Amino acid sequence: MSKTKNVKFDGSLVNAKVLEDLEQSFETMEILDSIDVIDEIRGRICNPEDMRQDFFSLHGQAHALINGDYTDASGKENYEIWELADELESDIVSWIGNLEKVASMLRKLTKLCPVEEYDE
Repeated sequence: MSKTKNVKFDGSLVNAKVLEDLEQSFETMEILDSIDVIDEIRGRICNPEDMRQDFFSLHGQAHALINGDYTDASGKENYEIWELADELESDIVSWIGNLEKVASMLRKLTKLCPVEEYDE
């Protein structure tokens, strides 16, 4: 006699116990919320005039300040070096927190991996 540990879904198997637990606790809207997180990050890092340029500006300021090479000390207009670093850090820390939430949600779904079944 065999006890079913997996169920069929879309031509493959998923772990029956994990599926039962997720049916009681998982909000599928979390997946769509994850798209918002990705879009927020993409909007900031994919705009060539935005984050990438901010890092180049920060480098110019840091290089001039720390290495004493003032040939290119240009920074972001109206930003002190510490303000620009703070803005970049704040964005990244926020993204880390949001991405950790996305990873946690995805981890719940990876547990659907089927278990091996043996005849008893």
